[in-house]
Amino acid sequence: MYTAILRVAQNYHQTVHFRHRITTRKGGNSINNTTRIYGEDINGNVKAYFVIDEDKEELIVSQKRTDKQLKYLNDKDELRRHNNKLGGFVNVMFINNELLFNNILNPQDTFRFIYLSTHLDYDNNLLVKNGLCNEKFPMNKNDIYFKMKLSKRAFNCFWDNLIQNECIYEVENKVYINPNYFIKGKSDKSNNKQFSRIYVDTIQVLYEGATSRSHKNLGYIMKLLPKMNYKTNFIVHNPDEDNVFNLQPYSLIEICKELNVSTDKSNMRKFYKSLNETTVKLDDNEYKIFSKILVDDKYDFYLINPLIAYKGKYISDIHDMLRLLVKPMNENK
Repeated sequence: MYTAILRVAQNYHQTVHFRHRITTRKGGNSINNTTRIYGEDINGNVKAYFVIDEDKEELIVSQKRTDKQLKYLNDKDELRRHNNKLGGFVNVMFINNELLFNNILNPQDTFRFIYLSTHLDYDNNLLVKNGLCNEKFPMNKNDIYFKMKLSKRAFNCFWDNLIQNECIYEVENKVYINPNYFIKGKSDKSNNKQFSRIYVDTIQVLYEGATSRSHKNLGYIMKLLPKMNYKTNFIVHNPDEDNVFNLQPYSLIEICKELNVSTDKSNMRKFYKSLNETTVKLDDNEYKIFSKILVDDKYDFYLINPLIAYKGKYISDIHDMLRLLVKPMNENK
């Protein structure tokens, strides 16, 4: 909507709230230096009003926003600042409710591919590296090899897997990521539940601080992103559900079955512990990246940290999730 203040003629004191299209015409002979505005009043009646236009400024009508609209706009601005604080994000694309890169990439290569995607340039899917004064240069295969910090054998297997599955492609010694999997910049918003933000700084810190062995555990978490509810980050059978009271949580045994992990009770305990012990830091707080949350004293939900990935719109929801993920100060490392 338009945003400015109307200066109303001194002999006209009625307040008008326009709800639909506004049209303007410059005043005729009766009133000089005025603009005539046509619009609907609060009762739906079309009326004309004169507005003084002494400074020849563009006259704009402002509609009063509801508390709900103001909250949404404030949340949107704060979410934008939050995204920037985490180094921005890339969008990972997926088929809803299927494991990420199902039947294409194993868990460790899934996490490695996600890390690689955080080096995308904006709007062209080119992988880039930073030079002096933050100038960007295209990455080639050798640059990526040094960036990934894998053994030669592990890197070659990873690279060949990406090439064979058309996840990446090379053109004139430059490397691009297939936009069917990742996009940084403008993307099709027609179905906003078919992709998730992946936060650049968080992923890079996790990858660069991890051993190659732990890539597999982190990859398991990434595999679950399509099953993450877009409002709560809970792993559920109905990730697009709007009503949080209707969410159908995955149990640990269901998660293990989806990921082809042994469902032996002892193994499941070890598996959950390995996912639960990894943390990330933000603003002097330490947060778990994956944790079991008891809801209403009867339902166990598994929660992915929104500092890693988030599909939703509201910063207030992120704050609520982070409060559930704070690592207790007395918990052994």
